Formats: sequence, C-alpha cells, structure tokens
Amino acid sequence: MLITWHYKIKRKIQWQMGLAIAFIALFLMTNWLLGLLAFNSVPYDSVQAKDAGAALAFPIISGFMIFSFQFCLRSLANSISLLSHTKVRKQKIEYRLWLFFEQKIKRNIPQLLTLSAFLTSSYLIANGLVFSNDNEGGIEVLRLYLFVQCFFFWLMLCTLIYTLYFSTRTLLHYINFRVRIRLFQLEMLTPALKTGWINFVVTSLVISLQPLFWIHSSPPNIDMFFIIFALISSLFFFGYPVININRTMSNKKSMAVQRINSAIDEALHSGPKQYRRLVDNDQKLQYVSDLLTVRQEILETKTWLLDFPFMIRIGLLIFIPAFSWIASSIIDNLVKSFL
Repeated sequence: MLITWHYKIKRKIQWQMGLAIAFIALFLMTNWLLGLLAFNSVPYDSVQAKDAGAALAFPIISGFMIFSFQFCLRSLANSISLLSHTKVRKQKIEYRLWLFFEQKIKRNIPQLLTLSAFLTSSYLIANGLVFSNDNEGGIEVLRLYLFVQCFFFWLMLCTLIYTLYFSTRTLLHYINFRVRIRLFQLEMLTPALKTGWINFVVTSLVISLQPLFWIHSSPPNIDMFFIIFALISSLFFFGYPVININRTMSNKKSMAVQRINSAIDEALHSGPKQYRRLVDNDQKLQYVSDLLTVRQEILETKTWLLDFPFMIRIGLLIFIPAFSWIASSIIDNLVKSFL
C-alpha cells in the first residue's frame, strides 16, 4: 500500500511539473509567434508595451503558481507527519491531503471562476487595457487571446491564495484537535513553522516575478496595491499559526502560574497554628520552595516559536521582492539602451 501511495504522489508531482513547463513553453511560444512580445517595435509605456510585458509575465507567473501548489501541500504533509505522535507515513498523509484538497477545489470552482472573472475585468478596466485610444475603442483579436491568459493568471492566483488558506487552516485544526500542546515542549511544534515558511517563500517568489509586467513600462498604482496586499496576506498566513500557538501557550502558562500561586497561598495559611513562621516547618518550607522554583521556571518558559535567527531569515526574505524590482529596473534600462 505504501508503494501505491508513493507511486500516486509521484505521478501527481510529475504531472503538475509537466503541466507547468508545458504551459509556460506553449504560451510563450504562441505569444512570440503572434508578435505580442515585440518590445523593440513599441514605444515605452504605451498600451502595446504593457501588452508585451503581460505576454511575458502571464505564462511565467501562472506556470510557477501551478508548480508551487505541490510545495505547499507537501510542506503541510511533512509538518503533520512530524507533529503526529503515531508513526504515520508521510506519503499516506500527503496522498490524503491531495484528495481532500482536490475535493475542496472542485467544490469551490464556481466561486473561484466568478472571483477570477471579476478581478480580471476590474484589473483590465482600471488599467485602461480594454478600450484604448490606440485601438480606436476596439479590441484586437490578439488582445482577446491575451485577456484569456489574464483570466487564467487570476484564476491561478485565487487558487494559490485558497491553497495557502487551506494549508493554514488544516495545520491549525490538526494542532488544536490532534496535538497535545505541553508547556515545556514548545520545540515539538517547530515543524509548524516549516509550513508557514514555505507558504511565505512561495508568495514572495510570486511577488518577485511581478516586475516582468513592467519591463518596458512604468508600474501602475493598482499593481503596487495588489503587491502590498499579497505581501500582507503572506505575512498573515505565516504569522497567524505562530500567534495562535503563542496565545495557547500563554493561556497555559497563565493557568499554571495561577494554580501554583493558589497552592502557595494555601500552603502558607494551612497547617497547625504553632508553626506561625514558615521556617518552623521544614516540610512546608521545602514544599513552598519547590513551588517557587517551578513557578520561576514556568515564567521563564518562552511562548513564541520564533527565535532571532529565524526572524533574520524572514527579514531577508521580505527584501526579495525589493531586490527583484531593482533588478527589473536595471534590465529595463538595458533594454531601452539596447533598443
């Protein structure tokens, strides 16, 4: 049975990788043959220049998002297998997650299609790409083909956001209902960070590819708004599980301290009256001393999964989109100087 699960997962990964590569190659080749990638024959920052950037960016980013779904699900399966107290095979968990995810996607296809159509039309109208002065109010046939790619781009983006939501929600559900969180065993929940880390990396890479739209044009304001929204969303999907775990651990820590304080208070006000001072009763003195030691250890227990080196990595990862935009501006200047 393990071989069957491993074979099915391998087939799914190979099919997804092949689909992503074929999608990128097919649409890039088609756009090039149709003349949509003609950067050298269009003026800078014109509608045709924006179309050329979109013809380059849509296939690459959409193909990358198709390829990235497996990373989110495989990271989730790996985290659940590490958090599980039983010896559950990673391939078995991954296969079940794939089936559950596919059922969720099929159930939400109408909502995803409707949202993608709305975002596509809103984006094109806001950027003035549907009816342009260069086309005298009409829509060219070639641009209709580009609009189809735009719709698929937004469909993949909505699916990716839903994948991040599915991954985060499934992980939190498993931690809250299947994992017994202990106060002094916070490091056992470290695998939960890996899922959030992979989700954040995938989102950052998608944001880093956005400058492909602006190779021969200036970035519109609406694109910057979507990039900021995507960055905030990625931080949310990464930080929400950490905050949820911290809230749970803080509650456990507070309850433990309250119980110890109650035990200390009860020990100080109970017992024979001849022992008015704590030092008069060695047994009670030792008991209270042990309680104070345990309380100090509990108070010093950390409730955050994040440590300083991990925060540095997150900070560096946030700057990846900025570095990609700088590289895009350099490439844009080289293209303009070459043309």
